[in-house]
Order: sequence, then structure tokens, then C-alpha cells
Amino acid sequence: MDPKSPAPKHSPLARGAALFLVILLLALIAATLIVGVFGGPGQASLLKALIFADVVLPVLIYAYLLFIKQMKRKELKKETEEQTKENS
Repeated sequence: MDPKSPAPKHSPLARGAALFLVILLLALIAATLIVGVFGGPGQASLLKALIFADVVLPVLIYAYLLFIKQMKRKELKKETEEQTKENS
């Protein structure tokens, strides 16, 4: 990729979804901190669930992004092979 080339444009839906996920993750972390600091002894199970979500949700998002990237790469490879067959 040429360093002078512009960054790829993303759809408004993708930008909105990314913003939503960032806000969700920040809210989840804030909730974890609040429950951890101010929660009573009865809030232990809630704190465990929030910590679990703090770890698992970003991992799932990352796995989804890897999957999408792999599928796009596979689709691009298939299109390239089809064009090569048509040209020969």
C-alpha cells in the first residue's frame, strides 16, 4: 500500500457500530469500577460477571474482525483467480 494513498472509506453504518462498541466497552469498564469500589458484599457475583464481560467482549470483537478480514481476503483471492482465468 502506498503511504500517500488515502485511508479506505468506511460506511456510516460501520462507523456508527464502531462508536457504539467503544461507548459500550467504556460503560462496561465504568460499571466494573463503580461496582468494585462501591459495591457491597452482595455484589460479588455482579462484579465477577462484569469482569468476565470486560475480558470476553473485546476478545469476541477481535475474533469477529479477524473472521471478516479472512473472508474478505478469501473473496479477493477468488476474484483474482477468476480474472486470471478470463484473461488467459
